Amino acid sequence: MRTTVSAAGGGPYWSIANWYGYKGQFLHTGLVKVQPGRVLQGIMILTGKTKTAYNYVSYFNGIGAKLNVKGATEQLTWATETLEVYGLQSKSDLPTGQTLFSNIHLRTTAGYPSVTWSTVSSSADGASTFVNRQGANGAAIRIVY
Repeated sequence: MRTTVSAAGGGPYWSIANWYGYKGQFLHTGLVKVQPGRVLQGIMILTGKTKTAYNYVSYFNGIGAKLNVKGATEQLTWATETLEVYGLQSKSDLPTGQTLFSNIHLRTTAGYPSVTWSTVSSSADGASTFVNRQGANGAAIRIVY
């Protein structure tokens, strides 16, 4: 893998960052290196709201680098599970096996909303994505390399 960076940074290693994007404006934490196989729990919480703005905090449980979003003008009403890889020169640069996003919970003040997950896969990148379990309470999404 060659060194390629995103706006958050990057290099020839696995790392995580929290991102918030809306209408072409993006906020993100710095990268935190993680070891392959580490279990990650991402958390996003609505921490306050007014008539015109929403405040959120996003972080990975047990890992630093919290992202505080203050004054967002739109309420978050959609979610995505994303794995981005940069600088691949061939499919063989990907690991063998799979990545599982599991035990996904999306909860509002009214409870668990109705959620239907969809996937985007490209055989050109050597990975395929599958929804193992639909819904907002314990959903699972799998990427196979």
